[in-house]
Amino acid sequence: SDPHPDRYAFMLPTAIAVATSCQIAGIGSAALFSPLFLLAFPLLGPEYPLPSAAAAVASALLTECFGFASGLIGYASRGLIDWGLAGRFLVVSVPFALAGALM
Repeated sequence: SDPHPDRYAFMLPTAIAVATSCQIAGIGSAALFSPLFLLAFPLLGPEYPLPSAAAAVASALLTECFGFASGLIGYASRGLIDWGLAGRFLVVSVPFALAGALM
């Protein structure tokens, strides 16, 4: 068990600030989380491990997925999504995304 369970408590206000900045600018949060994880975490010391740059980018992309899900829920709850149009986009984009992932 971790003797310092609040070790990453600073990330909540940091993540809120980064996510808010990205939402306002209209960019994905991985654009700002990746440099944060790559550059700032090593400066914090060995108790904040990220074993590689790939792990830092993967962590940023996973964080971004939660942000997108939050935005989707917010827009859907206000009825701002044209589900018919979204479905047509999904029919084309999902197969091409899978094909691109396999290349």
